Amino acid sequence: MRVQKKQLIELVKKNNNVGIIEINQIPYEVRLLDDSNFQFTGVFWDWEETQIPSSHHDYLIETDELVLKHTENPPSIEHMNEFDYYRNIKEI
Repeated sequence: MRVQKKQLIELVKKNNNVGIIEINQIPYEVRLLDDSNFQFTGVFWDWEETQIPSSHHDYLIETDELVLKHTENPPSIEHMNEFDYYRNIKEI
């Protein structure tokens, strides 16, 4: 859901002060510190190609999956006004 910063604050408050925002098509977890400041938790997800067996295990299917990762250098959202917001990673 595309939201403005003010609406993002309200949505994250309603979600126990945590949420997911997408920056450059990468979902990052954020935490609301006070009424208007966010902090990245260091958690993000990235798409990785994987192979899974077919139901009869006679061939492999190539697919993408979201993989949990960590970063110590999150992107800056200081100059951003709009965000793609998700309550949790399952909504992506």
